[in-house]
Amino acid sequence: MSRLNRLAFLLAMLLLATGCGGGADGLMQDSIDLMNKTADALEKGDESAVDRLKKQSQSLQKRMEALNLSQEEKQRILSKYKEPIAKAMGRMMSATMSHVGNKMGKSMPMLPTP
Repeated sequence: MSRLNRLAFLLAMLLLATGCGGGADGLMQDSIDLMNKTADALEKGDESAVDRLKKQSQSLQKRMEALNLSQEEKQRILSKYKEPIAKAMGRMMSATMSHVGNKMGKSMPMLPTP
């Protein structure tokens, strides 16, 4: 699995690991902001920024895990942020696919046309 795919997976897991409460709302906003920053970096092809954001996502994941939230709290916060999460995830996944496709296109020879 490429670094970019691992980052996308990690960010998706961060969203599932979060929950409700004073700190959880802030962490959810941080998660959404991080996904948007990751999409920006991927769209620009800025691998060093993607690496920095990966480290930030790992730190964010540890903070979320430390909240020790119940499944009910997790569902409540995910419902609250459903639209911005979907928008940020969609943008990040689109940027990931585009970035991977661009890299593959550069490394694959053109197929002959009939």
